[in-house]
Amino acid sequence: MSATIKKSVAALLLALLLIVFCAAPALALGTPKAVAYAPGKEPEAEQQKMTDEESALYYAKLYARYYSPFTAPAELASAKTVQEVVQIMSQVDNWTAYYTPDEMSVFTKVEEKYIGIGVYLINDTEGKHVVSGTVPDSPAFKAGLIEGDRIVKINDVDTSAYSSTDISALLRAEEVNTMFFLTVQRDDYTFNTSIAAREVIIPGIDYYMLDGSTGYIDIDEFTSLTDAEVLRALRSLTNQGMEGLVIDLRDCGGGTLTSASNICGFLIDSFPLAFSQSASGSYNGIYQADPSLQLFDIPLALLVNGHTASAAEMFAAEVRNSGRGVLIGTGTFGKSYVQSVITLATGEGIKLTTGKYIMLSGEDITAMGGLTPDYYVTDAAAQLDKALAYLHAQNPVEELSFTMGEYAYSADGVRLKSGHAAFLRDGRSYVPLQEVLQNFGWQLEYRDGCWYGVDGNSRLILSGAEGVVLTGSRTMDAVYSNGRWYIPAAFMSNFGYTVTWDAAASAVKIAK
Repeated sequence: MSATIKKSVAALLLALLLIVFCAAPALALGTPKAVAYAPGKEPEAEQQKMTDEESALYYAKLYARYYSPFTAPAELASAKTVQEVVQIMSQVDNWTAYYTPDEMSVFTKVEEKYIGIGVYLINDTEGKHVVSGTVPDSPAFKAGLIEGDRIVKINDVDTSAYSSTDISALLRAEEVNTMFFLTVQRDDYTFNTSIAAREVIIPGIDYYMLDGSTGYIDIDEFTSLTDAEVLRALRSLTNQGMEGLVIDLRDCGGGTLTSASNICGFLIDSFPLAFSQSASGSYNGIYQADPSLQLFDIPLALLVNGHTASAAEMFAAEVRNSGRGVLIGTGTFGKSYVQSVITLATGEGIKLTTGKYIMLSGEDITAMGGLTPDYYVTDAAAQLDKALAYLHAQNPVEELSFTMGEYAYSADGVRLKSGHAAFLRDGRSYVPLQEVLQNFGWQLEYRDGCWYGVDGNSRLILSGAEGVVLTGSRTMDAVYSNGRWYIPAAFMSNFGYTVTWDAAASAVKIAK
């Protein structure tokens, strides 16, 4: 799913006040028999038949009194409506909220999966439908549909008068393996294709390779399907040569703790992860991953900021506590309380805090005011650069090769795309500073107009003001071009690297 689509969905949910941080699955309550009371807290038996309004009020009070980690105000007993329950609990619970039946209807219809072919459609400037993308690994993706295609027929039905919404509905099915026979227009030609429907999971994450050895996963929210999506991403990235992983949790407000716990299980061998604490201070539950989950043993760098909260903070804390990864960015939000959305008999809904988690290490993330990163970096682009530098230091390459004029280079024989091409000037081959040092595992930092590189006892400084790169008393000219600093490849020989020039290929090789 594109970033634009994801942000649009997020904005819609926010507008409806239906974002739930660290929410457990919604609970549907009808009669008293549906409730599992807190141990030792069972109210006196009420077997008489209730109206929907009485039932809604009864259970709103019940959850507020017995399942919240906060002590309910005394006036809760005299509340006459569900809205009054929420107003009273808001005195002690900042995250409590009331939802109308209409809002709950929209909330429960938010889809995470469906049966279809997995194609995104929009209307172009002429009002005609056009394919804007496909869900990764979906039937549409595997059939080769691409951005810009027009589906002109579905099962011999002309779609020229149909909107993108109409066509999206037509391309859904009740059963897996339902066949769709499509006529597709691409540029100046048309072709026919047949696609079998299957269950399509609507992506909640983005993932791709940043370079030949570093994967990237962006998690906006931990939904009930995020763990399955991350597992699919980890397998795909591993097949592409991933040796280190950046997980972007910036602006991730949380989600389901079960999903976050399972993703921990993919990446770290540590159980349990956290305990749930009741209002009395007792521990009444454990969040832990399934120990049978597949483990991916790779170094991790997590990007965090002031909007990283709740389940995302639990995940980040456990990754760091395990020693498997580091946090890069700014301090996190500081929220370890758990909310549940409860559907009442009237169709109304309430969101209440129903728990608080404490890390196995004893960390109370709320009391701490959030997590402090291992590397404090405020600039968003610099955060990603720092993550790459950290991971490359865990898995440094042995050899780099640059062909002059090509926007690519090879790292240990793996060809990688680059936005910066090496070049010749005054008989010297110049290579991009960051690509070279980060791939060889150097720690690289920019401050006060200079780049500082450190690798063990080796030190390098690039002075932007003077346009030189130096180590000790040895200096050479540096060149700034297209937003990047370049150094002579020969300069790396000062640190024991072997630098060789291949005149026939117009390429330079730098090896440890």
